[in-house]
Amino acid sequence: MKTSTLCIIFYFTVLFTIAQSIPTNKETGEYEYSSVIAVPSVSFDKLYYEARKWILTTLTSDDNMVQLSDLDKKMIIASGYINLDPRPDMANCSVNFKVVLEFKDGKCKYTITNFWHRYYQSGMAEIRSPLKLIRTNNWDGVPVKQAIQDKIRDEVNTKITTMLAGLELAFKKSGNKDNEW
Repeated sequence: MKTSTLCIIFYFTVLFTIAQSIPTNKETGEYEYSSVIAVPSVSFDKLYYEARKWILTTLTSDDNMVQLSDLDKKMIIASGYINLDPRPDMANCSVNFKVVLEFKDGKCKYTITNFWHRYYQSGMAEIRSPLKLIRTNNWDGVPVKQAIQDKIRDEVNTKITTMLAGLELAFKKSGNKDNEW
C-alpha cells in the first residue's frame, strides 16, 4: 500500500513539474509556445479581427505593440510584456515577448517567442537578459539563485498559458452567433 501511494505521489509530482515547464523550440533551443487553434467554419478575416481586438485588450507594451498587421498576408506580429511578482533583489520585474499570429479559414497558428527578462536592480540600472539566462546586476556577474529562476519561469508559463486560453476563448466566441446584438 505504501509503495503504490508513493508511486502515485511521484507520478503527480513529475506530471505537475512537466506541466509547469516552458516549451522549447527543438531547432533553436529557445523558449517558444506554438500551436494551431482550430475554429471550424469561421473565416480567416473574422479570426484576424478577433485577434486584433484580443491583442489590444490583452497585451501590454511600452511602444509599438503591433509591429505588423497585414490582412493580405494573413498575419499579425505584436510584442508585449507581463509583469511578474516583485522579487526581493529585483524591482520592476517583467518579461517581454513577441507574438506571431498567422491565419487560414477556421485556423490560427500562434507562435510566442523572443522572451527577455527585464528588471531593475542596485541603483536602478536596467538589466535585460534572455529568459533562459537570468542574471543579476552584481558586479561579479553572480547568477540569480536557481529557485528564483524557476519561480520566474513558472510564473511566466502560468501567465502565458492563461493568456493563450483567452485567445482561444475569443476565437470560439467569434463563431458563436448568440453574441451578436
